[in-house]
Amino acid sequence: MEIDKGHIFNITNTNEEYASGNGYVNNLYTDNNKDALIEIKNLYTELLHQKDLMIEFLKHENETLKNTLKK
Repeated sequence: MEIDKGHIFNITNTNEEYASGNGYVNNLYTDNNKDALIEIKNLYTELLHQKDLMIEFLKHENETLKNTLKK
């Protein structure tokens, strides 16, 4: 996983009616610390694994409910 070591920012427009409304910028900087990047990658991998487990659980639950409704 490559993480940009430059600037990361989000722009939020506080005026929903016009695109030229006032907004603000949140500047977030990535850490050049190798251990922090490894930890982020590990957390990302764990989140993907948890997502897959949840999908499998919900598929099983859906099948169980479908079978219950058929009876």
